[in-house]
Amino acid sequence: MFRQQDPNDLQYVRRITTPHSKEIKYVKAEPNEEFHRFLAELQPNDIHTIDFEEHLNVYSKGEAVGTVGISVDLRVEDNIIQIEAETNIEAAGMESRQQLLCNLTAKLELRYEKRIEETLQFEKTTEINYLTGKGYKVTQTTYFFDSETEQKSEMFVNVEKWQHILSEGACVVLQRLLPKVGVYEIELPYLDVDAKLISLSSLSSLGHGKQKINEKEVEVVGIRRSTQTAYGKNSYRLWLFEDGHICVRETDQGELQAKVSEVPTLVQDKEDKVPEFPEKRIFWRDDIMLRSEYRQKAAAILRQNQQYLTENPQIVSVVRDFYTAVITEKPEDIYAFAREHFSAFQEQ
Repeated sequence: MFRQQDPNDLQYVRRITTPHSKEIKYVKAEPNEEFHRFLAELQPNDIHTIDFEEHLNVYSKGEAVGTVGISVDLRVEDNIIQIEAETNIEAAGMESRQQLLCNLTAKLELRYEKRIEETLQFEKTTEINYLTGKGYKVTQTTYFFDSETEQKSEMFVNVEKWQHILSEGACVVLQRLLPKVGVYEIELPYLDVDAKLISLSSLSSLGHGKQKINEKEVEVVGIRRSTQTAYGKNSYRLWLFEDGHICVRETDQGELQAKVSEVPTLVQDKEDKVPEFPEKRIFWRDDIMLRSEYRQKAAAILRQNQQYLTENPQIVSVVRDFYTAVITEKPEDIYAFAREHFSAFQEQ
């Protein structure tokens, strides 16, 4: 549990102010039961299927204004999931760049996250560092280009070990895993350095739906993310392919924020792949089962042939007559002799 260090620090709770009152109550901001259920169902192979890159176009008021790229890298030797993302907005008057670097443990515990937001007016850097034996130190530094001044704020959260926190990097991993494992309404603590508080952020299911990519209709899974920030509640919807690739991101009102330009090559789970067996030449004489099967089929064919000859005795007579004629005449062209011999059986 997060513990308060001094009156200026935050504890592992969210503060709720009662409307029209100065009363403030504290609610524990801990992962809910659905999140623990999600972790219990998570399989090691699920983690290995989220290791891919994706690229989307960013939209504003229906127009493409930039791009975003996201990648997840599994550092197996360190037991770390590393998330990187970069957004570039190039539209006139909106020029900006955002970068993200995040490290999680394989159990989805936050180790480190760094976010950089750069506009024409300022550059803001937010870092979340886990300090062994001390907990999390959240630092935000904003540099204003015009005035060449810098503002810095810090927030300390005292914990004994890494925690499950819905940071921006953790959200990337979770949204890729949810369509595979099953979508639940999970809640996790969210560190908001702007508001100097810890709130609860949630990911909840929107069920299945359809989206159009280049006039092609595709099946998708919907997730809503809601977060309490310094500026109020922020909520958006994600429509994902079955492997966790983002198809569309939009506001709750349906305004497009990001979208893929084409259907990506989906990552196939090993359990879903059709097994491939190498072609192996079979030597039936070396296999007791195949030899037994061969003898059974040979005996069955022999019985069928014998029954047919018994039911049609004229076959033996015709063959015997032809054999006798050949031995007697000894023709040089056996095929011409056969045509002439059997011509007598042709219908006139």
